[in-house]
Amino acid sequence: MNAPVLSSSLSLVYTTVATMADAKTLARSLVGQKLVACVNIVPAVSSVFIWNGKVEESDEVILFCKVLTERVATAVNALKAEHPYKIPCIWQQKLSDADPGFLAWALSL
Repeated sequence: MNAPVLSSSLSLVYTTVATMADAKTLARSLVGQKLVACVNIVPAVSSVFIWNGKVEESDEVILFCKVLTERVATAVNALKAEHPYKIPCIWQQKLSDADPGFLAWALSL
């Protein structure tokens, strides 16, 4: 039996926050609003960046948000509104070759 052809696609939205508590708050909000299908939280990464003219180093938590491509703009707007950083790093990438079963599950939400 062939899987139905699905016209939607998935995208991945990436951001970082300072704490696991912030990550879980954002993840629960985005999932609870059904803006994203799932959020993977990756703890304890080190970031090196320039802030106010100085090289800074900080521990951060990564969020990978799996979202239907047609919901990316809404999800990113909500993420920006709720994000604790003044200037958050947020990017998105449309995924190719998403597993049809996972895509069907995401569409069912």
